[in-house]
Amino acid sequence: MKKIILIAVLVFVAIASKAQVAYSTLKSKVDATFPSFPGGQNKLNRYLKKNLKYPKVDLESRVQGTVLVSFIIEKDGSLSNFEIIRNVSQAIDAEALRVVKNSPNWEPAKLDEKPVRVRYTLPVIFKTN
Repeated sequence: MKKIILIAVLVFVAIASKAQVAYSTLKSKVDATFPSFPGGQNKLNRYLKKNLKYPKVDLESRVQGTVLVSFIIEKDGSLSNFEIIRNVSQAIDAEALRVVKNSPNWEPAKLDEKPVRVRYTLPVIFKTN
């Protein structure tokens, strides 16, 4: 009985180590980069802060929240297929969409150094003081 358990453990260890080798080999063969706003996250934050205008009616009513804007970053970095997937109010949603649509082209995602289309979801936060 002990021999059977020992053999089972050895087989399991051998399979697990081969799986790890296969995963690390695969991971090293696939080179992927995420899309990014030109200049990085800090530049994106500055762009949003500079260009977002809080809708007056929502500011006076102290409406706040996070709009989730989903879009495709094309192979050339242009943006398309915009969609609001979490809304706050009609005016706030429209403002978030306006600013994202007017953003400059992004750095596209890459898979094995080739640009690829990806869907990206950006949270746009509206908060009153």
